[in-house]
Amino acid sequence: MFQFNESEEGAQPSGDDVKRNALRALVGLAPEVMLNALEEECGGIEQKVRVLYEMVEAKEEWVYTLVDGASEEALLALGRHRVTNQSDLVEISKLFDKVGVENHVRELLRLMVPGHGYDPKIDENVRLPGGVRSSRSESSVTLKDFIKVGAIEWLEWLVDRHPHLRSRVCHIAARTGRLEVLKWARAREYSWDSETCADAARGGHLDILKWARSHGCPWGESTCIGAATRGHLEILQWARDHGCPWSAWTCSNAAHNGHLDVLKWARANGCPWNEATGLKAAARGHLEVFKWTYSNGCPWRAFTCATAAGGGHLEILKYARENGCPWNMETCTEAARYGHLSVLQWAHANGCQWDERTCAEAARCGHLDVLKWLYEAKCPWDGSTCANAAYAGNLEILKWARENGCRWSECTCASAAGNGHVAVLRWAREHGCPWDERTCELAARGGFLDILKWARNSHGHQKDEERRAKGRDSRRSSSPVPFSTTTKHEVRRKEEHRTPSAKSVQLVYEIDGKVLGRGHYGVVRKCKHRETGEVCAVKSISKKRISRPEVLKREISILKTVEHPNIIKIRDVFEDSHHVFIVTELCTGGELFERIIEKTNTAEGHYSEHDAAHIVKQVLGAISYCHDMNICHRDLKPENFLFETKDASIVKIIDFGLARVADVVDDVADRPRASSMHTRVGTPYYIAPEVLARDYTRACDLWSIGVITYILLCGYPPFNGDSDVAIFERVKRGLTARSFPKEDWDEITQPAKEFIQNLLSLDASKRMTAKAALEHPWIVANADTLPGQTAEVAAVKPVKPKKERNSRKLNGDQLANRLKNFVGMSRLKQVALNVLAHHLTEKEISELSHIWKQVDKDRKGLITIQQLRDTLEQNGHVCTEDEMSQVLEGIDTDGNNVIDYYEFAASLLARNQTIRDDRIKEVFEAIDSKNKGYIELADIKEIMGSDAHALELLGDDFPPSGKMDLDQFRAKLADM
Repeated sequence: MFQFNESEEGAQPSGDDVKRNALRALVGLAPEVMLNALEEECGGIEQKVRVLYEMVEAKEEWVYTLVDGASEEALLALGRHRVTNQSDLVEISKLFDKVGVENHVRELLRLMVPGHGYDPKIDENVRLPGGVRSSRSESSVTLKDFIKVGAIEWLEWLVDRHPHLRSRVCHIAARTGRLEVLKWARAREYSWDSETCADAARGGHLDILKWARSHGCPWGESTCIGAATRGHLEILQWARDHGCPWSAWTCSNAAHNGHLDVLKWARANGCPWNEATGLKAAARGHLEVFKWTYSNGCPWRAFTCATAAGGGHLEILKYARENGCPWNMETCTEAARYGHLSVLQWAHANGCQWDERTCAEAARCGHLDVLKWLYEAKCPWDGSTCANAAYAGNLEILKWARENGCRWSECTCASAAGNGHVAVLRWAREHGCPWDERTCELAARGGFLDILKWARNSHGHQKDEERRAKGRDSRRSSSPVPFSTTTKHEVRRKEEHRTPSAKSVQLVYEIDGKVLGRGHYGVVRKCKHRETGEVCAVKSISKKRISRPEVLKREISILKTVEHPNIIKIRDVFEDSHHVFIVTELCTGGELFERIIEKTNTAEGHYSEHDAAHIVKQVLGAISYCHDMNICHRDLKPENFLFETKDASIVKIIDFGLARVADVVDDVADRPRASSMHTRVGTPYYIAPEVLARDYTRACDLWSIGVITYILLCGYPPFNGDSDVAIFERVKRGLTARSFPKEDWDEITQPAKEFIQNLLSLDASKRMTAKAALEHPWIVANADTLPGQTAEVAAVKPVKPKKERNSRKLNGDQLANRLKNFVGMSRLKQVALNVLAHHLTEKEISELSHIWKQVDKDRKGLITIQQLRDTLEQNGHVCTEDEMSQVLEGIDTDGNNVIDYYEFAASLLARNQTIRDDRIKEVFEAIDSKNKGYIELADIKEIMGSDAHALELLGDDFPPSGKMDLDQFRAKLADM
């Protein structure tokens, strides 16, 4: 059957040599032939595995090729063919380990070998490892794995136990070419949609596409896009012959992947195109495709050069410039971002401009060689270079930049903290980098508890003498980084005092002293134009608060550019040495967020579909306009929408602080990387999953609109959690079968749910564009009347009172009792609990964070006694002045007249009247930071801030000797 190699000198080969020669002859054969031959020549699975294993031990490289090059089906068949006992499985696993077969294949084998893996018919309680995971970990088995190998028995068992997977079966079966699985799924009435046809087209499975269409599966332009993306011309032709629609994305995706034959056929048959076609060809370096698009009249723009530069495609960049393609500073910035030094050098030598962003992007992406060249070539830089290096954790670049005179600011520390780079933060602080409250805010938002603890303890704290020398408040804060560095007196002084530098704006506008709103960077007041009498709003922004002036300039530039009825209009901009003043139209109707809160307090508890659709339509109109202008907003949330008046229902986007000009429409897969953004920005409840992954496009705005729509219709967000980290995890998982609970969504129509489901698709390429969303049946049917014709028109059903949701409502009496328990404790135990609060796990912190957020409504990280009193009274507990004074005196262990997070957490821990022994030791060791074996007054001083305050707190608890060992400490706490 096979030609065997003869041994040297004509000797007859041994039995093992014959087997080895037989195996060598199998290299490159089809899996079925390989398996049959292995069985025939090696005499059974046991010897087959032994021989293979021996040959792997002997490091015969071709054996690796034989096994590692086999398909998953072949490997599984190899394992299942004649396995009769557990030892066979062990030997197979060893072999797979040797050749590096992926863990999920071995796990599949272990699960699927009859009688030796998990048997779903026998073990009904088995939990499939990784079976419901959507992303592959090292050993996870996914739904896709079962579909790919056609394991219908296991697939049925899995989907029956996890019904939310049903919607994915048809898509994966179509994409992987498993027609039998698709038929099985449809027989069980699993859902499919136009993306099923698109997946079949992407996978090149014409038989599946034909079968799906013949059985009523819908399709859309994504089918043609999928075929063009993968170069399946035959499928594209068949789809068009049978009436499948297409769009300019068909051409652009064909160009993006270098399928010139597909592109030519599409254009010859009338497919539209736009500048994205040439752009995508440039992004991937397809020079021939790029030349063909240009020679056939495809339009291009300045970002075409930037895209080519970002991809490192110098030949395309040269060709584009030779043929008159415009460019701008983005060309140099993109080249620096992706480390293409030769492209950057050529561009600059040929007159391309650059600015501070060029250095900043080189620093962020870790290209030290590029940054050094830019420095030598006199490219300007500023604090954003250091901040970007810290953001990415590039300590080497940060050090080099500082050695060469690059300035830094508080933003450097904040960037390091917000991304978990503790080594960078420590180095920056050791070398004098300033910081402010944003360091703690961003560390907390990112869930970096170690950084938050380090920043808040004494390691980085300036000495009291230094603080006094700088003229600051000499009262010791509980942390080196205050959450708010502005005292009440300073705030009042700033509000009352108007410097002469503001005269320029006051010459044009008469400014009202009343503050309408307050943000992180400034305050908003009403003003009136002195000549026309027009009433406007003026936002005064302190330059001291602006770490990156270019961001503010970008927001102003965008607001000056846009002109849309649902976007706030900018009237004037003034600037002096201390402030920037932005004058806009005045909106008096309040935030959308406030109206949502008002709705939750009504019998219905949320907006009607009609009213919600009317608002969403306006939002979509504004975002569609922005996307047409190549602007991605990146922070859509109810707080960023104002109603024009209290009565009208016209909403306006007011904040473009995080917006960016993205320059490429990108709502399909395989987009050029120049079109994607990488900075994680936004607000947790509304942030898209791809933003968390730091690789996203303007489709992230549609996700945010989906979240807003969901909230409008039920009154709460789809992805909730007690911390930002918990929210992010739910965002990454996306919608589930429990995302539309019956008690809240029974009366909501199916089109509304489908609208939300589309916008909240985890796959950004499957979301509707803003234009497409405006044409969705739910929007068309519900948002077709004038403002004011809302609730009455829509109220066709009786209002059904909302069921009380299962939320953790704060109980004012219980909270007050817990605070009183803490106040009544000994001072030593209060100190111990305060230290313990700094060493809580995330699980232990969860409930405390939930309560804290309800008290710290302004998110400053510090609460006043009035805030605490208001919260208690709002939740059913009436407080007296004496009671609140005692609470403040007892909880405020550092004596600064405000309560920080850890002081508050310590007071809530008081419900445990005893501290576990292991935690007592942990607290003792934390106080005994020098490992002396005992604690003394000096150790308490480091925590409390002064000898006097420490003695006042401890009273008679501390022994006269001034020293206390662990046993004494334990005994003291046990007695209290």
